[in-house]
Amino acid sequence: MWYILLSFLPDWFVTYFVHLIFGAGVIGIVAGTFLSKVPFISQYGTLIKIVSNILFVVGLFLEGGLQTELAWREKVAELQAKIEIAQQQSKESNAKIEQKVADKVKTIKDNVNANRQIIEENRTSINAECKLSDTAWLLYNGASQNALARGTSSSTGTSK
Repeated sequence: MWYILLSFLPDWFVTYFVHLIFGAGVIGIVAGTFLSKVPFISQYGTLIKIVSNILFVVGLFLEGGLQTELAWREKVAELQAKIEIAQQQSKESNAKIEQKVADKVKTIKDNVNANRQIIEENRTSINAECKLSDTAWLLYNGASQNALARGTSSSTGTSK
């Protein structure tokens, strides 16, 4: 639970706080060792050493946790940068795909309109005697394959 609260604090604040606890533990151990030798303060030297040892152990634990946290934050920052690059590449790829789709739709519409025009031009030969001529088959096959009909007498377009 306390980890979540620490994630809202800036890195520099957490770093200095952890270093302060660890440093207080080290300084307290040294001071407690020397103060236990002073006659009128020696009764507090043992208490200072106990508290300092607790601060030292807690500080050492927090130093390890801090280094791990900073390493993970660095990895997260690297991955965020990679995600931003991937999003930019995705936008560029989507734009290219949209352009290709728009070109394909335009080609399909052009072919449909050209086939419609050729059918209108050859209406009399297609409707003659209610039989399908070779031109009608070519027009039907071209339209079903989204290509311009070939081999008609009035066809001027080319297939793509």
